[in-house]
Amino acid sequence: MSHLTQECINHMFSNINNTPRKSLEWDTPFRIFENCFKENSKTLFSALGITYISPMM
Repeated sequence: MSHLTQECINHMFSNINNTPRKSLEWDTPFRIFENCFKENSKTLFSALGITYISPMM
């Protein structure tokens, strides 16, 4: 995770936050994040201690 900068992390989360909720089609923000940033998402979430993010209702 040392190669991930705060700017990179902010960019990854801003992509999720800018996704219109209607277009998620029952997908969770976690899965969208994984799809967009496959190589870094598991490392980032693991480092943050996040194992699951619930879908927004």
